[in-house]
Amino acid sequence: MMRVWRSGVSTGAVLLLAVAAPAAAHPHVWIDARYDLKVGTDRLVRAVAVEWTFDEVYSQASQEIIDTNQDHTVSPEELDELIDGAIRRLKDWHYYLDLRQDSGGKERRIGVGTVTDRKATLEKGQIVFRFTVPLATPVALEGGRLRLRGYDPTLFIGVDPVERHPLTLSPPQPGCLAETSLPQEPPSRPLMGGPTLVPDKNVPKDIKPGTEGIGFAFARVITLTCGPGAAAQ
Repeated sequence: MMRVWRSGVSTGAVLLLAVAAPAAAHPHVWIDARYDLKVGTDRLVRAVAVEWTFDEVYSQASQEIIDTNQDHTVSPEELDELIDGAIRRLKDWHYYLDLRQDSGGKERRIGVGTVTDRKATLEKGQIVFRFTVPLATPVALEGGRLRLRGYDPTLFIGVDPVERHPLTLSPPQPGCLAETSLPQEPPSRPLMGGPTLVPDKNVPKDIKPGTEGIGFAFARVITLTCGPGAAAQ
């Protein structure tokens, strides 16, 4: 299944990322994700740098869609148009980023600002997005465990952290340990980019931006612990 949105005749068709799919109960596109927390000298996290690598099948199909001048190559300008449109529409969806801090037994979700730093590239045939999500309020590393999830609330897109070093800190911080745990309901990765079916009888018919939707339960959790008891990275 493939969906695209159009921003006009002159710009042509671009990525499906921006349009939510409440009816979709399984991923149709897969992303391998890396995250890098931007930390100040005061040990406050101020932003999350995100890297998304799209699956091979989707990347190949998308290259034909975003080649708006039909010259059979994907130019930097076409890639810029691709990510610009996607990032604009992902804003209401928190850029598929869910960062929470557990302090004193209470967990709160950290708000995010507007992405201004973004770049799309084509690497070994796969589309790669890199963008930086500023936090609405800086977060102290020692303020409690941080839990990061990347997910599409509609589960139309599957976002998986890479196996090795999915979360880093810049600059590196002493006394911090990142661990990845399985989701509550892990969907298996499809073969050749095809859909993976998961139970959908309880899928809400209307998933709104800013909510957990059904994607939350299927998201892997990266937990970052800093301070006493945490091994150095």
